[in-house]
Amino acid sequence: MGEEDLQSYEVTRQILGILRNSLRTDYTATTKALDGYPETLGGTKDMPTNGWTVQYSTQDALGARWNDYLTSRKTSSQGLGEILGRLFTPEQLYPTADRYGDSVVYDSIDGFEDYTVYRIDMDDDAEIPDQRKLTVRLNRPNQKSNAENLTRFDAVLTQERPENITDLAGTQLHDVEDPGSTTTQKLTLDATKDTYYLVVRSNITVGMYQMTATTELPGTTGSDGGTAVEVVDRQGRDAQRPELTLDDAPAAQELRHGKTVRVSADESASLRWHTWDVGTDPNELEYKYRISNDTGTSDWSSWRSVGNEGYIYQHLSLSEGYHDLQMVVRDPKGYRTERIVTLKTT
Repeated sequence: MGEEDLQSYEVTRQILGILRNSLRTDYTATTKALDGYPETLGGTKDMPTNGWTVQYSTQDALGARWNDYLTSRKTSSQGLGEILGRLFTPEQLYPTADRYGDSVVYDSIDGFEDYTVYRIDMDDDAEIPDQRKLTVRLNRPNQKSNAENLTRFDAVLTQERPENITDLAGTQLHDVEDPGSTTTQKLTLDATKDTYYLVVRSNITVGMYQMTATTELPGTTGSDGGTAVEVVDRQGRDAQRPELTLDDAPAAQELRHGKTVRVSADESASLRWHTWDVGTDPNELEYKYRISNDTGTSDWSSWRSVGNEGYIYQHLSLSEGYHDLQMVVRDPKGYRTERIVTLKTT
């Protein structure tokens, strides 16, 4: 599954979470029936989720067509949605936090020295004061906020990007003790700036969490929205993939079935890609590519350095027809990002 398919990741993670809890519940019930007392699974660990951001769900993206999507006939590659639609309600698949305009980051702290810095940008449409109430929450999906043994992260909201993580000037997120709630820390303020930074530190606490950021600007579903969030710095296990964007290419043309191709007036095509990574210099990134058409698929090129500027320039000589260009970029730790663009030469 490619990084670009965040909605599929969101759905898959929700289902795995349900499956995991079902297994634990079944184990407890079976142990109680056999031995007369309940037990919990030993050595359990939350799934690592470092830095996955979901800003809208598939249901919200489809809107009124959601039911049509669930009931329509699908190819084998689309069968997951059909299966999920039969097994679970939309409310089970998409909790209220995961809606358009409400930025949700699935993350985890894995060591006592770990931290993550998030950049929170306000929507340009949030202009009037009533819309500029920024609310930041940390949610612990597997714990309740009033649990006696719950430990909380050290979470500080700052107005400037922090240069020294150990000495922060900002506002602490407040502890929440609401029975039944998974929101453990929260802060609401009148936003006077367009950009804020949230620092989450271990505080001798590890585990999975969700960070959500909203304003009172309605999203397309009518719920609160109006923010965009990205990870700008992290210490701990690096699970951030490089970014890869097609920066310049021949003119785009949309075909009747909805697919977009890039059309070149001759049997050549020039493209420019931009790639970067939060924790890696551009000259430490590498890329490779291959091309496929109706006659077959070429071999992969060798790995090549991106260079100091972070741009990849390609000048391709192609035969007449349609060609799929597959690009892959990787960082020194092996995390990869893949993009595919279809070219049409005449």
